[in-house]
Order: sequence, then structure tokens, then C-alpha cells
Amino acid sequence: MKGPRGNRDGRRAGLILCALAGGLLSGACGAGVRSIPPPRPLVVFSGVRLQADSARLQEVHGWAVRLSDAVETDPSFWLITDNVPEEAYPWETIEFRGADSVRIAWEPSAADVQGAYWVYSFLHLMTRMDRMDEWFPD
Repeated sequence: MKGPRGNRDGRRAGLILCALAGGLLSGACGAGVRSIPPPRPLVVFSGVRLQADSARLQEVHGWAVRLSDAVETDPSFWLITDNVPEEAYPWETIEFRGADSVRIAWEPSAADVQGAYWVYSFLHLMTRMDRMDEWFPD
């Protein structure tokens, strides 16, 4: 038999659980800072470890983030994406539609290629629009 304190402890535990879950969700949703981890060495077949230049990686990452933001927010062009049931390479599926639009397709099971395909089609579209000078890294 529960006493008067048993129900109160159960409610308190429920409130604490909800607060923790809310804190975790808000922390996960608010983690919007895009950064790259410290570079790790690349080991080639000969066993030699190649070190990446962290400053150069940060520079390239900044350029890629700026390009990605433009793809998602710039209204002066349109990237149209389609899913196809078979493997598709960007140079096989790229299709320009008018002066400011490009269509690109990829296989849905290969979702990790989306960013690379966007960059490919975006840079080709910028070349056609004579705007490549805006996108070259310094």
C-alpha cells in the first residue's frame, strides 16, 4: 500500500526524467555549429603517415560551408534533385533547365553523396551563369 509520500516521489521522478529528456533534446537540436574534428594522420600503403595541415582544412571547410549555405538559401538559382532507382553519376544525370536551374539525380540508398553532387552541379551552374569568381577559395 502506498503512503501519501509514494505518489509524490513518483511524480518527482517523472518530472526529473522529463527535464533531463528535454535538456538532451534541446542540446541535440541546438548543436548547429559546423566544425571539423582535429585531423588524423592518413596512413598510406608504404606505412608512411601523412599529416594534414589543420589551417588549410579549416579554410576549405569554411569555403564548403559557405557554398552549402548558398545552395540552401540563395534565391538566384535553383538546384533540382531527383532520386533514381539505379546508381547515377553526376556527369551522367546533370541537366540544365534554363539559365538559372540545374537538375541532378542520385540513388536514394547513397544519401551520403548528396553534398558532393550538390557541389558538382552548383559549380557547373555557376560556370554557366559566369559567377565562378564568387566561389573560388582565395
